[in-house]
Amino acid sequence: MVTRCLRNAEFINAHAEKKSSPTEGPFEITQQLAMLMAMLCLSEKLRKKIAKKDPIKLEVAQAEGWPELCSSDVKDTVTPLLWSEQINMLRHGLAHGNIRLFGNKSGEITDVEVWNVPPYQKIRTWGTKISANELMDMIRFIEKQLGRSASSS
Repeated sequence: MVTRCLRNAEFINAHAEKKSSPTEGPFEITQQLAMLMAMLCLSEKLRKKIAKKDPIKLEVAQAEGWPELCSSDVKDTVTPLLWSEQINMLRHGLAHGNIRLFGNKSGEITDVEVWNVPPYQKIRTWGTKISANELMDMIRFIEKQLGRSASSS
């Protein structure tokens, strides 16, 4: 599934120049968001397995291609130290609709902000603004981790 999603994104990118107007789809970021949501859900088992067996520090994940997702609000109180913690916050934010889209003058979505509000709380604890390129980096990193997990099972 991951490979198929990446191929879809490559197809969209290859045909982007052929659009007759900037508002004509398909749009790269739409595919990336769909892929990321699917992969975050798929990687739930992987995240739990890695968190128990061999937790990946966020700085190690970043050295291997995971983007540095900086906090998008100075009031954020949580700083994830493990990749699995950040994945969990992203998954939670997406699952609960804690997202905001940003676009350019031609109406194309360029960035996505995702934030986390823990269950039964009303206070945001963490959030980040993610570019289209960072979304692709995240997807490639998860694909790599899923491949590693399959080969070590």
